[in-house]
Amino acid sequence: MINFLLISNSLALLSLVAICGYYMREVKRRTAALVIANTMLQTEIAERKRAEMVLRHKHDTLNALIIASPRAIALLGTDGTVKIWNPAAEAMFGWQPTEVIDQPSPILLGAFTADNERLIQSVLQGCTHLGLELQCRHKDGTAVEVMCSVAPLRDPAGNMAENTVGESAESSVDNKHNAGNISGLVAVMVDITAQRQQAEELRLLQSVVVNTNDAVIITEAEPFDEPGPRILYVNDAFTQITGYQPEEVLGKTPRILQGPKTDRKELDRLRAALGQWQPVTVEVINYRKDGSEFWNEFSLVPVADSEGWYTHWIAVQRDTTRRKHLDEVRLALEREKELSALKTRFFSMASHEFRTPLSTALAAAQLLENSQSAWEDTAKRLRNLHRIQDSVRNTVQLLDDILTINRAESGNLAFNPKPLALALYCEHFVEEMQLSAGDQHILTFRLQGEVCYISLDEKLMRSILSNLLSNAIKYSPKGGTVELILTFGPEAVKLLVKDAGIGIPLEDQKRLFEPFQRGQNVRNVSGTGLGLMVVKKCVDLHQGEIVINSEVGVGTTCLVTLPLQLTS
Repeated sequence: MINFLLISNSLALLSLVAICGYYMREVKRRTAALVIANTMLQTEIAERKRAEMVLRHKHDTLNALIIASPRAIALLGTDGTVKIWNPAAEAMFGWQPTEVIDQPSPILLGAFTADNERLIQSVLQGCTHLGLELQCRHKDGTAVEVMCSVAPLRDPAGNMAENTVGESAESSVDNKHNAGNISGLVAVMVDITAQRQQAEELRLLQSVVVNTNDAVIITEAEPFDEPGPRILYVNDAFTQITGYQPEEVLGKTPRILQGPKTDRKELDRLRAALGQWQPVTVEVINYRKDGSEFWNEFSLVPVADSEGWYTHWIAVQRDTTRRKHLDEVRLALEREKELSALKTRFFSMASHEFRTPLSTALAAAQLLENSQSAWEDTAKRLRNLHRIQDSVRNTVQLLDDILTINRAESGNLAFNPKPLALALYCEHFVEEMQLSAGDQHILTFRLQGEVCYISLDEKLMRSILSNLLSNAIKYSPKGGTVELILTFGPEAVKLLVKDAGIGIPLEDQKRLFEPFQRGQNVRNVSGTGLGLMVVKKCVDLHQGEIVINSEVGVGTTCLVTLPLQLTS
């Protein structure tokens, strides 16, 4: 009995221990399961946090990209209201975000053409449109030309594959039932207003270049030396003017148009301008393909790139042969008219200037012949003889002046320079002029510098000095001093004639060296208006120059500069 109880108790205890063990193992298993579940939960929470951080980073990155984008970006809902409006859009169209957010788009949806509804629906159905060229409007009302790409904006749950503009209509229709996955659209825009204007200007410029009657040549910028810059382009007008086809000149230089009569001085001027990258216009004789000559006026300008480096030359050429011929005819007609006017004035002057001294001489001679008292009175006889002599001298001077001008105009005026003691020559000449000038005028001569011999034409020098000194005496009716100053320099000799006479009006100084030109203030002072013209011709033959300064009521200074050495 006791053993049975012990066995029973033992069995009960073993059962209890087994049960306890089972519950302990279950607790451990469930604890382990909870630990695993907690670990997985923690891992999931961490993953979600990481996903949220990645999403937030992507959001911040996308937002930064939208803000920093140089292109205008606008995000619109399906109702057409603006959700995002970046700074570039504000700069491009003028509206601030506060003016457009949650408001209908002021520039995009209303900017499409007659097909805008179909286009909008196409985007909302999943189609992406790239490279649309649209005309939008700025806040101030001006037009803005844009290049625009428009794409649908999907919900995160959206799984519809996008269609592009090139997909079939059937594909687009099949996706209509998924339109609910699209929450709006995004538009990316670039302002192409300037490009459009440049393209239009380029089109117009190209039209002008192609259709103009002037030849247009584009060459490389260099080299300036042989063989010269190569031709890169010629228009049709170049072929019409020169006879050369484009393929015959491309790769060659414009020098193929030059020939024997092409003015080297003009080409040197052209070359100097090229060396300084300066625009220049020249007119020269060029040669066509068949060898015929034509006058060619062309303007050359350098073309620089965006960085300021000169890359090309553009020449616009014009055949001016007809104009040149017309100019020559016009100049010939004008010359003929001038000659006709000169002849009329010459005959008028000659009839007066010859008649006056001849009449004076004749009257004096008749007086001496018919009046015994005039002949016997020594003073009267000398006075009348001097009148005859002065009249003859004036007539001879007039004839000399006319012959000098005529020979100079025809190129037959003799020029025979020989070594001349100019200082002594001037001194004797002043003494000679003083004898004919009388007591009313005082002629002085001064010498400056180191005296040397100089090659001059003595006959022409006499014309120069006689005319200048005679004018100084003649146009100083109240008398006074007339100076002749001779200055020897290292390269030239200068003759200065100075008086204190009536002077020359400013308006008359522009025509000092034209024939028969006399000042308006000469009054009754006799003269032909040929003296200064004779002086100018003689000075030119000596390769010198003459400068006249004058002031009315103060006097006149004439400065003649002659080189010591004549160039061949």
